[in-house]
Amino acid sequence: PIEDPLVVSVGIGSAIVKRVLVDSGASCNILFKKTFDQMKIPMTDVQASSHKIAGFTGVLKLPIGTVELFVVMGEVQKKLVRKQTFVFVDGFSAYNAFLGRPTLAAFRAVLAPWCLTMKFPTDNGIAVIKGDQNAGRECYLVELREARRKEMGKDAAAPLRIKEPTL
Repeated sequence: PIEDPLVVSVGIGSAIVKRVLVDSGASCNILFKKTFDQMKIPMTDVQASSHKIAGFTGVLKLPIGTVELFVVMGEVQKKLVRKQTFVFVDGFSAYNAFLGRPTLAAFRAVLAPWCLTMKFPTDNGIAVIKGDQNAGRECYLVELREARRKEMGKDAAAPLRIKEPTL
């Protein structure tokens, strides 16, 4: 399954966060408002930010701010903890967070997308995190549906109807 997104579960702050997209093309880590609210992080921890971020569509978005949280990856003896900065964004996403290049560099992680895994060195050997293929596919479909909904308006949830050609 070499074309599925790498979606993992990791510790962010005091929570285990599922549906986290590992995005080696992202120049920042992103935490979405719905996830932030569920984690019950106080707004006093959020620092203001005037920097805009751009997605792959090129649309600029002003984030709510930034927040520093500990990221925990790995299990038992092969576990690492690193403090990471997340850009706090209010917007729709099927994912709860994105881990970008800053986190990949901090953990010295190597991605193997052809087998949906991420590996990084620890004091006790190489840790391996396996992606959740089903979660990745579900999130991708939700993202496609939402894009279609925005493009076509509120009736986008209706099934597509293909007309027969008239001769």
